Amino acid sequence: MKPIGITRTGYTADEIWTFYKKECDGRMKERYHAIALMLEGKNAHEVADALHLSRNTTWEWATAYNEVGIEGLKRRSPPGRPSCISETEKELLKTDIQKNPRELGYDFSVWDGKSVSHHVEQRFGKHIGVRRAQTMLNQMGFSLQRPEL
Repeated sequence: MKPIGITRTGYTADEIWTFYKKECDGRMKERYHAIALMLEGKNAHEVADALHLSRNTTWEWATAYNEVGIEGLKRRSPPGRPSCISETEKELLKTDIQKNPRELGYDFSVWDGKSVSHHVEQRFGKHIGVRRAQTMLNQMGFSLQRPEL
């Protein structure tokens, strides 16, 4: 594999550094960092050594940037299995969770992972684990509430 550099002239190193500073995703920051260094004159092998990355990774990023530009650096999709709960179902679930569980006919008064998991199975006929239900609660902006004893 020959050393590769950046041949695309769409952005300057300073502009890529600006993207780097504004980015919140650590993986994208790493990609911007690599491309900025290459725009400053380093090749993919030198950047790989400097950033402790594999040479193949920086070569692929440089190639993607040269062919497509900034869009070539973006990740295709997040890793992991897709959710079995659709976005519409998540919105309905959020509406349900804002109600007291007793209003929906349950004999408990606080939503937790176990109760949300049970509700999803009753309402949508889909099974999610307790831990996944807890994560969904967190992602929807809910926090764990405990009654005082």
